[in-house]
Amino acid sequence: MRRSTLLYAVLAIVVVVIIIVGYYAAVGKIHAGNTGSSGTVLVPSQTVDSIPGGQFDAIELLATSNCTLNGTFYDVLEIYLYLMTPAELEHLARTLVVGGYEWTSGEVDNGTITHLNLAIPVGASDFVILNPELFNETYVGFYSNLILT
Repeated sequence: MRRSTLLYAVLAIVVVVIIIVGYYAAVGKIHAGNTGSSGTVLVPSQTVDSIPGGQFDAIELLATSNCTLNGTFYDVLEIYLYLMTPAELEHLARTLVVGGYEWTSGEVDNGTITHLNLAIPVGASDFVILNPELFNETYVGFYSNLILT
């Protein structure tokens, strides 16, 4: 009886881990704690972010006045950058399909150094980094702070 209880406990833990990993694989990583207003460092320099194949990373922005998102970074494979409304990001998180966006970089090729200087409107929006490679993880490295000014 003791052995079967242990087996059930291990199976329960495995199921919980699979559900948690599946959730993050399905909806991407969203940096909800990085909401910022003007003058806020959203991602510090020297940060390297990994994005699994077919997934995205998003940074919430809350601009109290017209601002600019600035930073310099590179990618290892290809990525797409988007500025989305919260509703557009929610659609992406549910379906993994880009249903709308306010701005896009288009394809950013492997090894490209991006000097971002993006106008951010007043209100809530999300800066999204999408990895279109379905089976390959990509990395985004920040040479300078990603900052809302």
